[in-house]
Amino acid sequence: MMAACMFCNAELPEGAAFCSSCGKKQVTRYTQTFRRGNMKEEDFINQINAWFAQYPQVANVKGEFLLSHGVGMLVNKYVFDALSIEYEVLSGRNTNQYAVIQLSEFGFTRKDTSDLLSKWKAANPGATVVRTAGGVNQRGSTGSLLVGGFGASNQAQLYVLFKFDRKNGTALPSQNT
Repeated sequence: MMAACMFCNAELPEGAAFCSSCGKKQVTRYTQTFRRGNMKEEDFINQINAWFAQYPQVANVKGEFLLSHGVGMLVNKYVFDALSIEYEVLSGRNTNQYAVIQLSEFGFTRKDTSDLLSKWKAANPGATVVRTAGGVNQRGSTGSLLVGGFGASNQAQLYVLFKFDRKNGTALPSQNT
């Protein structure tokens, strides 16, 4: 019976430890799904980050966010409902720590998520983004009009799964932009 390489999909004999085509080690991948339920978003994110801190041997994480839309005061917003991750388990401690944060910026003028992420990366140069989800929300085509004709155009809102070097007790990177 033949198997496929986890990385390049080349055919391999069942139970092969390394791929004869790309040379990469074939490892078992695991999945974990975190569901928010009735938790506050902040508590949900803290629960995910506590899980990552509890399992320092978790490595090579890939993730998928499940977001829905909710109604905010002036603009619509994203709601973080679930995170499903796929990962490997190392025999020893991983030098990287994984975490999730939410970045958001409300504006009366047009906002952009790439600007939001760039500002965060500049403030956290040791962090590597694994996956993002979210975007720009607005209510109606021009936003809600407020006093004097000023409108709430949008809110840039991103959820970021990232990794950073945990050596020497490095603290979780800043959420501030």
